[in-house]
Amino acid sequence: SILVVTKYFSPLLKDGLIINVGSVHSRLPREEKIPYDMSKAALNILTKETALELSEQNTRAICVEFGAVDTPMNEFSNEVEKKEAISKQVIPHLMSSEECASFIYSLTKDEFKYLNGEIIRYDSGRHLK
Repeated sequence: SILVVTKYFSPLLKDGLIINVGSVHSRLPREEKIPYDMSKAALNILTKETALELSEQNTRAICVEFGAVDTPMNEFSNEVEKKEAISKQVIPHLMSSEECASFIYSLTKDEFKYLNGEIIRYDSGRHLK
């Protein structure tokens, strides 16, 4: 689990950065998705508490919440399902894994060195609908 990995590896991350990958569904409830959505909500508080607890060793923690991403988990059985997922976002775009990775990588750069304990939405406006 993320909690166990964080617990055992955090002592090695002095002056480090932990970036957790969340979901817009940590804050947007859905039917029949309780375990997934609940785990993403828990990831948000884990991120914040990790940031607080590891601040003495100058280790930061942030979480990025994505919207619809084209991954095997989101394999759509047909184009109608895919269009429906995209329509729930203000910017009608199904993000690629590469776009997510690029955004996460950008957060490791110096201009973001003061982000800590933040939950960052990068969801094509999904949270607005």
